[in-house]
Amino acid sequence: MDYKKSGLSYPKVYFITRLKWVFFCCLERVVEILSGSSKNHREKENIETKRSAQVEFIWIFASTIGELNTIGPFLRRFLSELQNPPIVLISDHEHYREPYITKYPSAYFEVLNEPSYDIHRLLKLYPPKLLIIAEIPCMLSDAPCRFSFSIIYELKKKRIPIFLVNGWLYHYKPACCMDWFEKLLFNKDYINLIDLYMVQNESIKQELIAQGAEEDRVIVTGNIKFDAVGDSHWSADNAKSAKLVKAIIDSKRPCIIGGCVTNLNDQMGILDAFIKALGRFPESLLVLAPRHPENKERMEKLEIFLKERNLRYIFKSKISDDNIDGIKVLVLDTVGELKDFYAIATIIYIGPNHNVLEPLSFWKRVFVMPGWEPKYPSYPVYKQMLEEGALCEVKDPEELAEEWIRYLSDPAGCLNENEKIKSVIEKMQGATERNIRFIQNRLMRQA
Repeated sequence: MDYKKSGLSYPKVYFITRLKWVFFCCLERVVEILSGSSKNHREKENIETKRSAQVEFIWIFASTIGELNTIGPFLRRFLSELQNPPIVLISDHEHYREPYITKYPSAYFEVLNEPSYDIHRLLKLYPPKLLIIAEIPCMLSDAPCRFSFSIIYELKKKRIPIFLVNGWLYHYKPACCMDWFEKLLFNKDYINLIDLYMVQNESIKQELIAQGAEEDRVIVTGNIKFDAVGDSHWSADNAKSAKLVKAIIDSKRPCIIGGCVTNLNDQMGILDAFIKALGRFPESLLVLAPRHPENKERMEKLEIFLKERNLRYIFKSKISDDNIDGIKVLVLDTVGELKDFYAIATIIYIGPNHNVLEPLSFWKRVFVMPGWEPKYPSYPVYKQMLEEGALCEVKDPEELAEEWIRYLSDPAGCLNENEKIKSVIEKMQGATERNIRFIQNRLMRQA
């Protein structure tokens, strides 16, 4: 990659930035020594490698498995076009090592949440060709992750291209005093040293520009999450509990899914709405999927709610013969099966702050209630789908019951609404292609 031939002017690391950085590093060392945490970091810094210095790596910073999954369609295509170079997956969470390597078996995994000088260890181990930042942070300490200015600073000193894809702003505040100080000193430098921001919508672009980003370095490309829809074709034969899933399909019972219903008040509200729907559609089945079924206390409370309402129920983990005739509520207390039940649902409810795109990807009507937090990763898609009319938001369980009854009473109308959902999602797709095209235009193609 020849930066001078790319048509993109190189973001300079100015002298004043260098002075601020020396001061910050000295302060950081003092804080480390006073806290007694410097020894382990220096041991890590002294790691040696016999890897050839000729090998260049693509660095990908993805704080969580959520960010890594989100940019998956882009990343697979991008790496393929580069003929699958070696990659380093970087996170600020050690516990993501196994799922990251499971998704990308040939990748290296590194945790980078140490003091600023830890970046030199990675530069020695994995000489970078370019850095991709997945979604966050668009600004220092803006999101729930630890991403030091040192990464941007040291890479730009070496003229390494940096691209942020699928950018989103969460408006978090710095987590500690050093983060506050780092943001105060370097936030504008951070913004200006990123070669290209590819963000989800116009409001993010305008906010970054207001914070000091050059307008031609911030481009709206849409949300890559929509490109993951339709990547795979679901089949009942491949379901984790295939016999049970097929039995529900064959029964032709209206199937209502309550997905990611975490809060106790939310669980009670869904059960009350379902009881009202049963008055009109007595053969209905509710599949209720609480988050964290391993939480014994919460599951015991849910069981109390079910008994109080005289609902005949069974926990998925206790089914022996896949026969749920007469069962009104199936509690999905197992892991990794919710997608299968979304696929066979008639209608779906999603609890606040959870993934609405997965059930929408089956072109099903999805209901939600208010109270979604803008700082949660699920919020961008929720907001966009709500504005596009692909979600149905109701104010309370009573209105939810009314909407369920209306929907179940009009099968033809159901199909029409499902087609509208499909149309909305298809309209949102294409961010992967746009991200790749802009990176190529800015960097990989000669002027």
